[in-house]
Order: sequence, then structure tokens, then C-alpha cells
Amino acid sequence: MVAGSADDQVRRNVEKLLGVASAEELAMSLIERAALPGGRVESHEFGRDQHSSASAGAVLMGMAGVPSVSDHALMLFFQRVADLVDQTGSVKGHDADADASMASWAISQILLGLLLCAERLGTRVARVDEMVRTLVQLKHQETGGWPLRPGEDAMPAFSFYPTLALARVWRSGVDRGDRLARSLRGAADYLATGLRASTTSLEELLLMRRAFVVLRRTLVGTGLVPADLDLRAITDSLRERALSRSHGMLLQNRPVVQYRQPTWHVTLWRPLLFLAVRGPGTPISPLDALLAHELVGAFRKDVRAWCGPVEGSAPNGTSWASALALRGTFELAADLARHGIAVDDWLNRCRDLQSNAFEFDVAVSFAGADRKVAKEITAAISGAGYQVFYDTDQQHMLLGEDLAQYLHDMYFRRSRYAVVVVSADFVRSKWAGNWEWRAVLARMQSQREPYVLPYVIQDVPVPGLNPTIGYVSMDQCQPGEFGELVVRKLRAGLESRESPD
Repeated sequence: MVAGSADDQVRRNVEKLLGVASAEELAMSLIERAALPGGRVESHEFGRDQHSSASAGAVLMGMAGVPSVSDHALMLFFQRVADLVDQTGSVKGHDADADASMASWAISQILLGLLLCAERLGTRVARVDEMVRTLVQLKHQETGGWPLRPGEDAMPAFSFYPTLALARVWRSGVDRGDRLARSLRGAADYLATGLRASTTSLEELLLMRRAFVVLRRTLVGTGLVPADLDLRAITDSLRERALSRSHGMLLQNRPVVQYRQPTWHVTLWRPLLFLAVRGPGTPISPLDALLAHELVGAFRKDVRAWCGPVEGSAPNGTSWASALALRGTFELAADLARHGIAVDDWLNRCRDLQSNAFEFDVAVSFAGADRKVAKEITAAISGAGYQVFYDTDQQHMLLGEDLAQYLHDMYFRRSRYAVVVVSADFVRSKWAGNWEWRAVLARMQSQREPYVLPYVIQDVPVPGLNPTIGYVSMDQCQPGEFGELVVRKLRAGLESRESPD
């Protein structure tokens, strides 16, 4: 697929996800509504006519990642935001809060937005050194994190954008000096300490994890980032905590309030956490899919915008929420195009996840001697973003359970399909014969829809398995290739179901 057709597919995906005729017209209308007279940028609700530099940076960040915005229109908005920075590195204050000119939240969002935009446009950002110096001065020297304003305590939410902005400065090559290096090392220590302790809110921990990932990738090989942080284990733990199989998504809109006159109030909007948790996997993995589905579902066609986290507070749509949400929608659309997933299929996947019809897409049944084969099949399926019940991955769930009842329930009710690795060892296995296989047979007898997906290592008769059921043998394909066939089966299952309205 050539670049032009790929871009067209992404744009079409966005338009279908949001139900709009033109992604370009939507993006341009958001920019036009955010741009206020006098070089200002709408702080919150469109039409309120109140400036916020933090919102200006967020809008620029969002639009820099929206290909449907023309370079000309983006350059004009880039210049508007650049003019908000003065010669000291501080920014134009909020119309209702002059002290916001020295808020790390506002300065860092503007710096990051300018850098992202400049990278796309091939231009440079003025006064980077001044903004970097201001952010370094604002940093809490003892902890390494950032407070909102000078003299306050560092907070994870307010450390997120300064970390991303300064990491982007380093990556751009504009500044590789010792001052910046020390600041980034302090930020890495602050984030690592917070992630190890895991005492703040889950939402803020996800932001800290994302910032640390960016920081580690930026400074790899420099020796500045602590090497003893088990980021994979932390990531797995946070994702598990964020999504309960029995209670759904546990993330919330998280208010962050600094009680000082005038009070500063920020809300971490749950759908935008998609931008923080989105990783290299597929967009059908449960947490990513549910967050992204909520993100696109929050779009209001009547006002052609997103209204943000506080219900009813911005009926005309919100500037910063709309820009970042549109960027997130484009990233989702690109993920779908890259993985060859149709929008309707993805929406059906989200519907299934929301209905909790099945906790697992596939349960793998095998004899102990065939574990290597089962593991390769599992890796291929889970790598595509599907949920697989594989015993060693679920040991914490099995601990203390009545295994006969638990495994019967898993194979009879809680999994959409059962992959059965057929071999002589499997037939002889008392484990499979007594628990798993009984549940599989009962499920086969209780429904007409396909359920068992056999992978035959050795051609042996399996008691109770209809010999006319379609199967694949190891002679035909290797275990990983069979896992890919199962993925295609799962996707075909999505295509066969009617799309939601």
C-alpha cells in the first residue's frame, strides 16, 4: 500500500468512526473556534472567549498529530501559540489567573506543542532555551518532579508534560547540555520512585509510566535512566488493575486540584488515557479497545466537538479535549489501517468486550508434553491482542480455587473458542480427560456454533471429538502459523456478526 492510499484509509476510518463527512472540515472548524481575537486561544468551552496558554499548547499538540490539517493552517496556529511566550520563557497568563504565566503545566504544554508542530513543518521554535531554563527552575529540586507553581509540592499529573517536553527537546538536539541532562535524570528518578511505590492514583500512575517510557526511549544508552525498573512487570500490573473482568474498566475521570487563590483545577479525562496506554500492540486488546471506543463515542455530532470530562460544563464543546481527542482518533484509525482491521469489525469487538459475553477469546487445552507447541500458539494469538487462557499465565487466578469447578467453568462458559492440541499424550492425559475435556465436550453438545479448534500433532482418535470437525495438522503449518489462523478465525467471527447501529 502506497503512502497516499494509506493516508486515505486512515482518513476514511476517522470519518466512519465519528460519523462525519469530512475529517478535514472538522479539524479546521476546531482550530477556527479555538482561535480568539488578539492572538488568544479558547481556554475551555468554545464561545466562552477566555484565554488559557495551557489549552493553547494542548490544541497545538492535538492538531500537530492530525494529518487532515493543512501545513498552512497549522503554521498559522503555530505562530499564534509561539507569540504567547515572552523573552523570559514564561507564557501569557490565563484571563482569570495572571499567575498561570509561570505554571509548569502551561509552559510545558506550549513547549511540547511547538516542538511537535515544528518537527512536522520543518521549522524551528524560538525561545526554547528560555522555556527549558524556566522549567528547570520550576522543578522541585529534592524530588525531581514538578509542582504546578513555584514553591508548591511536586505532583505526578503536573510532572507529565514537563517530562515529555524536555525529553522532546533532548531528542530534537536543540539542547544536549548538562543542565537538561541533570533535569531529565531527576525526572527519571522521580518517576521510577513513584512507579515502584505505586501509592498515587491509577490514572496518574499510567501517566507516569508513559512519561518514563518516553524518557527511557529518549535517553537509551546515555546512562541517565535507572536500569533496575522492571517496566514490563509494572505495565502488566497497571493494565490488570485498570480493567476488571467482572467489573469492567476501573479508570475514572481524576480531578487534580491545587487549593490556592485562584484555585487551579485540572481533570484527567478518562478517554484521553488511550493516548497514554496505547502501545505497539493491536487496537483490539481489551483496555486499548474500550478506552478508544469511549473516546470516539464521546464525540458530539450536534456540536461537532468533544465536551470533555465535566458533564454539562461545556455544552458547546471543549477546545483542548477536542484537539487531543481528534489526534487520538487519528491514531486509532492508523492502528486499524496498519493491522488491516475494518472499523465495523473493531466496533463489534468493542461491543463484545462491553457485553462481557466471554472473558477470554480462546482457552488452550493441551498435554504437559506439548507445552512448547501450546506456548507458540498462545503467543501468536495474544500478540494479536486477543485474550488467551493459558495455564501458566493464569496461575494467580488458579491459586486456591477448586480446579475441577474452575476449569469446567472456564471451558464451558467463559471462553469463546477452545484450541485443543491433539496428540497421543493429550488422549492419555488424565488432566484433560477429567476436567478440561469434559467441559469442552459439554460445550460442544450445548451449542451449534463452532467451538473446538483442533491442532493435530499426531493423528489419533480423540474420544467424543467428531471426526468431521475441520482441523489443521502440524504437517500443514507450524504452531505459530496455526495461531495466526486462529486470529483470522476470530476476526472472521467479528465480520459475521451484524455491526452495531
